Amino acid sequence: MSAIQSTASGRRCTVCSHPQRSQIEAALIATSRNLAQVSRDHAVSEDALRRHWNTHTAPGVRQAMEQSTDGLSALTIAARMVDLVHAAGDIRRRSIEAGKDSQALRAIEVERATLASVADRLGIPSTAALDEVTMMQSIAVVMAQLARTDPETGERIAAQFQVTGRPDIAADLRTLLQESREALTA
Repeated sequence: MSAIQSTASGRRCTVCSHPQRSQIEAALIATSRNLAQVSRDHAVSEDALRRHWNTHTAPGVRQAMEQSTDGLSALTIAARMVDLVHAAGDIRRRSIEAGKDSQALRAIEVERATLASVADRLGIPSTAALDEVTMMQSIAVVMAQLARTDPETGERIAAQFQVTGRPDIAADLRTLLQESREALTA
């Protein structure tokens, strides 16, 4: 995970320390730095967003936002990549629910490749991303085991994912809980 950076005055950067930092940065790119909209959506001041953009956003990202290739701005490309990641994730979830493993695997690969491309463009080292993926996989395994052995706790975890804006994870966890219940009654 990226380190929390300080402002010129020595204060902690509001955006760097925000729990939704990656979503805020993606929104800054996707909205072509519409500070007012991002400020409203994430309850962060426009000044904090501007300071973060100017001092803590990778220079390559800022430069790419100002360039265009064949009529496609970096913003358009970034927005399309985000759309691809979301679409691949939706296809992956539907495929898993329908038991279409090969289709789910293809969607996973598209999602992975798109995320890898975005990480590369943003200068996120693959080792850092892999370390976080490994950590998140471990957390997911423990949570899945806990959900299977204690369905009430599993439902509370799913409800928390729902509340924090991750209904996709909540749905996946509830599917796992349902499958566990069905396996016990079979």
